[in-house]
Amino acid sequence: MAKKGKYVYDWPRPMVTADAVVFALFAGKVKLLLIKRKNQPFKGKWALPGGFVDMDEELQDAAVRELMEEAGIAGVRLEPMHTFGKCGRDPRGRVITVAFIGVASEGKRKTKAGDDAAEARWFDIEKLPMDLAFDHNEVAKFAIEKLNRMRRLNVKIKDEMGKKEISSISYCGLYCGDCFIRVGKIAELAKKLSNELKVPKFEKYAMGLSKVIKEFKPLSHYKEFYKALCSLDGLRCEKICRQGGGTTSCKIRECCTDKGIDGCWLCNKFEYCKKLAWLEPVNGDANLKNLRKIKKEGIQEFLKGKKYWS
Repeated sequence: MAKKGKYVYDWPRPMVTADAVVFALFAGKVKLLLIKRKNQPFKGKWALPGGFVDMDEELQDAAVRELMEEAGIAGVRLEPMHTFGKCGRDPRGRVITVAFIGVASEGKRKTKAGDDAAEARWFDIEKLPMDLAFDHNEVAKFAIEKLNRMRRLNVKIKDEMGKKEISSISYCGLYCGDCFIRVGKIAELAKKLSNELKVPKFEKYAMGLSKVIKEFKPLSHYKEFYKALCSLDGLRCEKICRQGGGTTSCKIRECCTDKGIDGCWLCNKFEYCKKLAWLEPVNGDANLKNLRKIKKEGIQEFLKGKKYWS
C-alpha cells in the first residue's frame, strides 16, 4: 500500500474506478457484456464490469482484473476509451471512472460471474436495459458510437479479425487466398498455350507424329487434349466467395446468409451437413478440417497457420 507522504493532503479527493466495455460478434450481431450487481448501490441492476482501482495498480490492469473477477473473461485486449466524471454519477461519493474498450474473439466469450457480480451476460446492443447502474447507459452509448465509427472506417477489430480480413475465408471454410481458380495462373497459362497451338495448326502435325513415332502415339488424342486445355482457360474466378464469386447458386452461401452467420463454423451441424457434400470430389475433407480449426482456435489463429485445400 502507498504510504502517506508530505504531498498527501487532508482535504477530500475523488475516487477512481476502471470499467471494461467489451463487445463480441455473435452470428453477425454485435453484443455487449454486462454484469448484474450483487451489492448496493444499484443491487440487482445491470452494469458494465468494473470497480475501484487499487492504490498500487495501473488503470488498465484494474480494468483487466475486474473483467476477470466479475465476468470470468480473460485475454481480451483493452484500450483506453474515455473518462467519465460527472458529479453525482455515483451515490458513494465523487467517483471518476476510466472506461476501456475491447473486443472478445471466439473462444474468449464464455462468462462466469464472480466477486460482486451475481450474473454475467451478453446483450444485443439494440436491446440493452434502459436503466443500467451509475451512468453506464451513457458509457455504453459512447462506446457503441465509437465502435460504429471504427466499422464505417473499415478499421479492423484486432482481437476478432487479426491482420487479414474474414472475407478471405469462404462460408464453407476454404481459403480463397489459396484458390488456384481465384489466382488464375493455370487459366492464363492454358490460354497462352492454346493460342500458341493455333498458330502452326498443330493438330495436323500432332496427328502425323502419333502415326510415325512411337513416343508420340499419345498425340492421337490431341483433340481431347485441346478441348481440355480450352476448358482450363475457363477456370477463373473474378470475385472471392463473399463477393459472389465461385458457383453463382451456392447453397452453402445462401444457407449462411439466411441464418445471418459468418460461416459454417458457427453452425453445429456442419460435420454432417449435406450441403457441404458436393465439395468432397474436388476438395476431399479439406473444408471440414478448416472448419474444425476455425471453431477450435478462432479466425485469427486460422489465418496465421496452415490452411487445407484438398
